[in-house]
Amino acid sequence: MRDIQDASAWFKIGDGLIGERFDGTKLALFHEGRLLVYQRDIRPDLRFSGLWDLPGGGREGDETPVACGLRELQEEFGISLPLTQLEWIRAYHPAGARGAQVFIVGVLRAEQIGAIQFGSEGRQWRLIDAEAFATLADAVPQLRTRVADALAAGLAPRHRDQASAVSNPP
Repeated sequence: MRDIQDASAWFKIGDGLIGERFDGTKLALFHEGRLLVYQRDIRPDLRFSGLWDLPGGGREGDETPVACGLRELQEEFGISLPLTQLEWIRAYHPAGARGAQVFIVGVLRAEQIGAIQFGSEGRQWRLIDAEAFATLADAVPQLRTRVADALAAGLAPRHRDQASAVSNPP
């Protein structure tokens, strides 16, 4: 097995990566070229207050990167994803972080979007054009970069029309 600390590129989910030293997981979940995002609460004590963010969060206990991301998705959006909808994983190692920050790319089905029950964290959720998110000034900066990395690597579907960057939930 490869330790996630050694991950310097994208790996298919299930390639035997383990994650003993990681801080948290973020999920880039795509549906027809759009990305599931939410707007963070606006509070002076909150890092990235009011910015657009991706599902995910901090590790609890000894959970794996995938388990962390799926738990956070359930808590924040009230939906569950099978492992078969998670496709790619990559570890990022920002300066000053205790462990890796894990980024997972996956897909959402229409029925899952329809089943979203937005939780108590955040102001609102949206499906946003994935390419637009990568340059959105009011999105969490490192997540813009990570989405751009996934798009550049051809790991996420590209939006077919450029009508609107942000769409209302179905």
